[in-house]
Amino acid sequence: MIDYVKDYGMESGMSPDSFYDLAKRILNNSDLARQFKWDTDRRAPEKPTTVDQKKLYCMLSSSETQDESVCNDTGFFSDIGKKIVDAEIGDWVKELYSKLPSFVQ
Repeated sequence: MIDYVKDYGMESGMSPDSFYDLAKRILNNSDLARQFKWDTDRRAPEKPTTVDQKKLYCMLSSSETQDESVCNDTGFFSDIGKKIVDAEIGDWVKELYSKLPSFVQ
């Protein structure tokens, strides 16, 4: 069983800030990313040798599907979807984009 607080050093518990900190550490630490992926796969069949660190970062740092989609630059919110949404709710989208790390903008 995974104990996120202990196993991943989430000193302030399971707060959103703790998960965001974990997401940043996973983005910058391939060993931690591989361990996290293996744990979320219920440690089967074996520990991965590679993992998409950005995808894990986006999953952990996003609370809504569209935020994760923007972070990963996939799905409806990529390409034409971004333009449609921007036209409909421009200020909200601009504020969201301004808060994303530079590598996903």
